Amino acid sequence: MGTVSRLTLPSEFTNPVNAALLTQPQPQFIYAMLVYQANAAAELKQGITAVGPNASRQFSGSGFVVPDLGAMQLDLTDPEQRASVMLRGEAIKTDLFPNATPSEVVRLLRPNFVDSTYTEASRRTTRATISTTAQNILGMDAVQLQIDEFSGPYNNAGTAVQPLGLEGFDLNMSPTHNLVQLAMFNLRRDRSKTLDTIISTKIFNAIQTSNYVYPGDPDSALSTDNSAFLSQGDRPADVESVQRSAEVLKRAGIPTFSNGRYMAILSTRQVLKIRTSNAWQRIARYFPEKNPLFTNYIGTIDNVDIFECATNPTATANSTITVQLGVVFGPGLLGYAMAKPCEVLAADDTNYGRRVNVIWSAWEGSAIFDDRFAVALRSD
Repeated sequence: MGTVSRLTLPSEFTNPVNAALLTQPQPQFIYAMLVYQANAAAELKQGITAVGPNASRQFSGSGFVVPDLGAMQLDLTDPEQRASVMLRGEAIKTDLFPNATPSEVVRLLRPNFVDSTYTEASRRTTRATISTTAQNILGMDAVQLQIDEFSGPYNNAGTAVQPLGLEGFDLNMSPTHNLVQLAMFNLRRDRSKTLDTIISTKIFNAIQTSNYVYPGDPDSALSTDNSAFLSQGDRPADVESVQRSAEVLKRAGIPTFSNGRYMAILSTRQVLKIRTSNAWQRIARYFPEKNPLFTNYIGTIDNVDIFECATNPTATANSTITVQLGVVFGPGLLGYAMAKPCEVLAADDTNYGRRVNVIWSAWEGSAIFDDRFAVALRSD
């Protein structure tokens, strides 16, 4: 009698799938987190428990629970200080415009002060020296941002936003993991990475070259990467460059956060170079209660709280040198406006109720409000 086995009937046998889901390493999307904190709630957290074209054709999830996106992200914050790190909602100025629609431009005003002469002699007045002609000093600068619809995920092959597809057959077969939750996991990750990239790119592209700070340049004589970097590693980030970044903001009168300090978001390489610099190690030898380099977050240098970020973009100098980018800023650098919160949308075409295609969608806009509020710390 013949033997029924994988060799004789391979199509009848499947390998068992374990319920454990392996971690897919993801960076911490700190710029997206700043937007979420500004909005007082992380987006797409509500999840989707059931999707479908109508009540009679609902697709319900089954299988083991999919871990949260946060469980797979690289967490670079001090566990004991994580709660303090989250208190940065003021980093981004956010407003809600519930009646706005895509392509609508929102305008915000900022006082415009006119400087003149401030000497003792010029301000000593008599009846004859006060002019009766009005001076237009109550001016206002207009800052604007545009509300647009943003969606995801994106298909590079199709060069367009294309949905995730959930097949009713797969859901009904009771897969090992909950496919509805897995779809939600993918949408949240795509949304966070998209927002993180948009915000960080907008910040670094807006900083003026006059606000570039390079290590080993105490007089701020350098203003371009090509002139600053001659070989890879010749200008590593250090304590002095962070202090000088804060000095630029102080001279410009940029306000601090509510804790009296500025915020720095540096790349992982910049943080490594600072922590291994002689200045850091020399000061860090003292007792914690007397140490001016507090160990919360990554550290606090003078009045600058340093945060580590693995998603900071990089630049290129002299075609071959990778430039590490960090930013030191005060509240008011960037603004964000929301007209409709991020949500999950399902397509109308359901292939006779057998498939649901879903995307995330948000009506929002962001813009640099004042580029004077940020300094770029550039190193290699």
